[in-house]
Amino acid sequence: MSLKSPADMLCKIFMDEMPSDFYSSLSANASDSEIRRLICGVSSSPSLSKTEKKQVFNNLSSLSRFQITELIKVFDEESSSFSALTENAPEEVSELVGYSTATWLLTFDESLSNKISIYNNDAMERFFDLCRSAKYQDRFGVWTSNGYYWAGFIKALTENNECEKITYPLKMLKQTLNDTNLHKNELISLTKASSGRAKGARR
Repeated sequence: MSLKSPADMLCKIFMDEMPSDFYSSLSANASDSEIRRLICGVSSSPSLSKTEKKQVFNNLSSLSRFQITELIKVFDEESSSFSALTENAPEEVSELVGYSTATWLLTFDESLSNKISIYNNDAMERFFDLCRSAKYQDRFGVWTSNGYYWAGFIKALTENNECEKITYPLKMLKQTLNDTNLHKNELISLTKASSGRAKGARR
């Protein structure tokens, strides 16, 4: 059974909260539904870096409708291919999904949340609140109870010098060490490496 990535689910939750004029403010060259699909496609893409995601968002207004629809096709195909991988390489995929979720949230904060007052540059904290909410456990629980997911998440934060946001992800990663013996040595190594990078970045 394939699983939806948290970035994909997050984007849909966030998009449902947007004011009515949000999409038209980003681009006049496509319909609201097309802009929404493109944002969701970029958000859940495991292959795009934070910089590449920002480039798409920052250049939305200059994209033609044809370019937007072609990008939607590319991301739809990528999403289908990615979903098939979740069955075959769960550990590697979990780490990639965690990395992708963090880069999406950082990109959202830097490129989109300044356009809407309800986020105030705090999409990352919004996600952590959702993770802690019983309402969303059935959506995010499969990923957030996985140490490899949080290892990938932390990797993205440290690479982007966002170590002040690392407390909750590190807590969740350490919790998985207590909850499972599976691959415990590997997870301990990831925790130590991530903690070291966080301390180094704060100096």
